[in-house]
Amino acid sequence: MLKNELLELIKELDNDKEVDEIILSQGFAKPINDINGFNELLASNKEIQSLVDNKVTQGIDSFKKKGMQKLIEAEVLKRTGNNETEEQKAIRELKEKLENMEKEKTRAQMISKYKDTLTEKKIPTKLIDFVLGEDDETTNANITLFENSMKEFIETSVQDRLKGSSYTPPKNDGVVGKITWEEVLSDSSLYSKYMEQQKQ
Repeated sequence: MLKNELLELIKELDNDKEVDEIILSQGFAKPINDINGFNELLASNKEIQSLVDNKVTQGIDSFKKKGMQKLIEAEVLKRTGNNETEEQKAIRELKEKLENMEKEKTRAQMISKYKDTLTEKKIPTKLIDFVLGEDDETTNANITLFENSMKEFIETSVQDRLKGSSYTPPKNDGVVGKITWEEVLSDSSLYSKYMEQQKQ
């Protein structure tokens, strides 16, 4: 269609009328109602086909740059069974290191604090690892439990030793440490000491 033919058609139209109906009714343009109509348009018009090809190529290039890498990473993660990316793994490892550092710092502070408590209670400080808990409440409970358990153990041990001993103390009848007449009869050299003892 030439420009002057188109101008001739629309010359009689008012300014507020639609041009589309006139163009379609004269057969200058065909409506595209389905995919077949679009394919026919592309096959018949090389300029439109070139424009569409250019846009599709740009879309593919953009997808390769932006979206394809994410899809590849997702598929690799899916197939390897690992559900985290390198960045997620690095972040997780940093968080774990930070948490470990905070735990170590807290533990060092608690050790410093409770060594004094153990010293006051006359518990060896090398036992700090056995009584140290997750928090102050647990640690205090552990120290009290240890202290009471050790007292019971020591008291029981002393009682057992005293019960099992065969030592019987001598009766106090006034002869403790004094030389007896039986001893003098068996050893005559003790007679002079026996006599001095009797004078007192």
